[in-house]
Amino acid sequence: MARFARWAFLVALLSCRSVAAQDVRVLASVDRNTVGMDETVTYTLEIQGSGIGAVVRPEPPDAEGLVLSQPFPSQSSQTSIVNGVVSQSIGFTWYLRPVREGNARIAPVRVRVGDRDFVSEAIAVKVVPHGSGRPPAARQDPFAAFRTPTLDPGAPAPAAAPAAADHFIRVTPSKPAAL
Repeated sequence: MARFARWAFLVALLSCRSVAAQDVRVLASVDRNTVGMDETVTYTLEIQGSGIGAVVRPEPPDAEGLVLSQPFPSQSSQTSIVNGVVSQSIGFTWYLRPVREGNARIAPVRVRVGDRDFVSEAIAVKVVPHGSGRPPAARQDPFAAFRTPTLDPGAPAPAAAPAAADHFIRVTPSKPAAL
């Protein structure tokens, strides 16, 4: 009887592992399918599932008509537990720039999850002469307040420094006397 129980436990353990491994999905996406020559495409490879084991960082995607802005991806991960069910998501993001107008293509990417390989789908992107009208994300200079204003007449006017009356600090001790 003990031998049967061990056998049943082993079969149950292996079937749970295979079900979890089958629950993994690999999705590829771009932030837009039409891009101007002066814009970038954000390509994200996302691995989702409840049976995600060790994920090996994938190689950057090969692309026709687009080049990578940086060789290493930014990486994100998310884990949630709902009613005892664990689901995970790991994302890798690259930025690509167009090199010529016309049709561009991002090739499928192979990613290793645990002891299995998964392949994403290819993505088509159309490159047009000018942007789609969507402004690029504004990047603020964290050191702008420390720079001297430029004398360029076309430059935007510098922001006015706050007046002394705009600053107010109230300090309240947590205890009335020091120990």
